[in-house]
Amino acid sequence: MFEPSHSWGYYAISFELRTGNGHVLAIRKKQTGFTMNGPTTFLIPPGEQMVFPIQLDDQWVADAQLPLANRNPIDVTFKAIYEIGLTPESTQQNVWTGRIESAEYHIQFAHWVD
Repeated sequence: MFEPSHSWGYYAISFELRTGNGHVLAIRKKQTGFTMNGPTTFLIPPGEQMVFPIQLDDQWVADAQLPLANRNPIDVTFKAIYEIGLTPESTQQNVWTGRIESAEYHIQFAHWVD
């Protein structure tokens, strides 16, 4: 897998939020510049997993406005997506390519505006 500290892995992780009325919203990393960028990798052995701590802060952007909850939270479904496209670097370094999604998590989303 590509390490998330470089552009190849940095943009690989995204999220999808679906509201109760079926509206789907993508949440992705904002575009950024990399001063030292190289396609570094790490190995995940078969049957193992890698856990990434993620904070949805100002480094992330939604492709549409997030739903607003006045006084009551909104029920949403949330899932993580990891996607690596076929590139010369992924081929050269024998990196897994494709798209994988987490299970869907049903949560109550609270995004208040005062």
